[in-house]
Amino acid sequence: AIVNMSSGFDIKGSIENRGGAVTLSDMGKTSTLDGDITQSDGTLNLKLRGDNSTLRSNIRARGTVDIDLAGKNAVFTGSVKELTQAATLLRAAGMTESSSMRNVTLGPTAKWNVTGASDITSLNARGGTIVRQANGDLNIVNFQGKAKVFYKGSATADGTLMLAHDGKFTVQNVLGTGNAIAFVTDAFSGSDEADEKVAKSLAQ
Repeated sequence: AIVNMSSGFDIKGSIENRGGAVTLSDMGKTSTLDGDITQSDGTLNLKLRGDNSTLRSNIRARGTVDIDLAGKNAVFTGSVKELTQAATLLRAAGMTESSSMRNVTLGPTAKWNVTGASDITSLNARGGTIVRQANGDLNIVNFQGKAKVFYKGSATADGTLMLAHDGKFTVQNVLGTGNAIAFVTDAFSGSDEADEKVAKSLAQ
């Protein structure tokens, strides 16, 4: 099946794709998608290009998922992981395990509030901010561009950093040149010397 929605939208409720080609493009109009997405195969292209468009979803997918947060102040709150399928169930259904790609594009003012462990095939960052809002690792196979990663936390007077949420931020491959990732926290110790210690702890 092919589903192509090219207009502003306000979608509430879960979405399940079992092998179709689904495209949701807000065409530059402020839009909202609020609901978890499960995809066992197929493709999902989600384009949020309207000002203040929002996506609230935990995405579990095989096949290909492309999330484009190009709109001004577009916000994605959720997580993205590969959908795990039991090999025995696949064999029983006469199916083979499909490949899986999960790609995210962050526009200059876009924000991704990461609410759980996530695994991304590629992150193309044209600016934008990743905010850690839960424990769990964020793994990125291929990174290109510039982005800021924000950690909420606090610091003691001697520069001991305590993050509200832990979890590693891992990039396997950096593509091209001119790339940068800035790690930022609101933790403040009260002195330049201690803040330098905070910065070093955050970078580890």
